[in-house]
Amino acid sequence: MFTPIFQTTGDSAWNSATIFIRTAGDSALIAGAIRSAIQAIDPNLPPYGISTMNQQVGSTLAQPRMLATLTIFFGLLALTLSAVGLYGVVSYGVTQRTGEIGLRMALGASRGSILNLALGETAAMASAGILLGAGMALTAARLVRSMLYGVTAVDTPSLAAAIGLLTAVALCAGFWPARRASRVDPMTALRYE
Repeated sequence: MFTPIFQTTGDSAWNSATIFIRTAGDSALIAGAIRSAIQAIDPNLPPYGISTMNQQVGSTLAQPRMLATLTIFFGLLALTLSAVGLYGVVSYGVTQRTGEIGLRMALGASRGSILNLALGETAAMASAGILLGAGMALTAARLVRSMLYGVTAVDTPSLAAAIGLLTAVALCAGFWPARRASRVDPMTALRYE
């Protein structure tokens, strides 16, 4: 929008102006020539804030970029906390079953069948959690779709990475305690409290 500066009066009078200049060469090198040209027209007119369009766009986008960085940080923090919590809960649940594992081994179960049992139950629990969580994430994405511009509400690679990480954490959390318990002597495992 172009408004002649001399036609503006009253409280909304302009006390500054912004001039955009298209250059063919390096715009940072032309800043001195621009200052000289302005000083030649009016020596009392102080030219300040000379910057390139990239600098202007960068300063305009500084706050959204900072907000995006904070969002990524807190998302990764939430993913880490959920992975640690998931590992703790699953590992504790399998460790609590050491007596049962000892009884199964005393009755003739092999180490492989013990590991299959623990991993099968862990995988079933993780699958239920992943299906529920992915469904909730997709529902929430549909709700925020109208608030987004230039990006999609569902980032499939990020969702797949989170699901893969949490599945791996759950399976490791079930595997290591079950492996440890299956290597213990059955009588020791039966006395485990």
